[in-house]
Amino acid sequence: AFDRYAPGDDAGVLQHLLLDGKRAPCCADVTMQRANGHLVPVRVGVSPVPMDGSVTRAVVVTDLSERRRAEALLRNAADELDARVRQRTAELEASRRDLESFTYTVSHDLRAPLRAIAGFSAILAEDYAAALDDEGKRLLKIVVTNVGEMDRMISGLLEFSRLGRAGLHPRPIDMSALATDVCDQVAAAEAPGRRDQVEIESLGTAWGDPGLVRHVLANFVSNAFKFTRP
Repeated sequence: AFDRYAPGDDAGVLQHLLLDGKRAPCCADVTMQRANGHLVPVRVGVSPVPMDGSVTRAVVVTDLSERRRAEALLRNAADELDARVRQRTAELEASRRDLESFTYTVSHDLRAPLRAIAGFSAILAEDYAAALDDEGKRLLKIVVTNVGEMDRMISGLLEFSRLGRAGLHPRPIDMSALATDVCDQVAAAEAPGRRDQVEIESLGTAWGDPGLVRHVLANFVSNAFKFTRP
């Protein structure tokens, strides 16, 4: 098995263990050397053993090689996981910066030409209406309508980008009450003066972020009103 401790401080540790082990159990992790010269990490435990009116010592040596290898593997795995987490965090931070850049571009660069088109269209409608025939007025109305639709699409993109950065705050939601509120708001915006019939059955309670669930529900209901025939 083992014939001696490796040279160095461990030899002194053995002496202390043998002395202390006559009074009380003690142990220490040291390095031993096999007969073939290989160094091995071990745990040496020494305990007093009464025998024939005197006290001798029982020495137990436990090879820690496999444990050390397992600990090394765990450390390597933890280091690798930590590196992956740092890399993923950096990627998410880069994505967040890209999203902020996208939001800035949408809100400033895309809306600027839309404002110009809307402004000149308003000038045409107010100052040159008499010079336009019915077809010209119809085409101008199409331009104004599409400018408004484009503005709503940009608003939707901005809202989507904000949702991606918002934290979740889930709690119980009365879905019937939420649906009623959403339908009333959407009806006032999408179909003012129109008499649509809306039936809301008992939807029970859901668990989620009320703001985000409202946003999703508003999109569905808005499409329902928008694509309902007059």
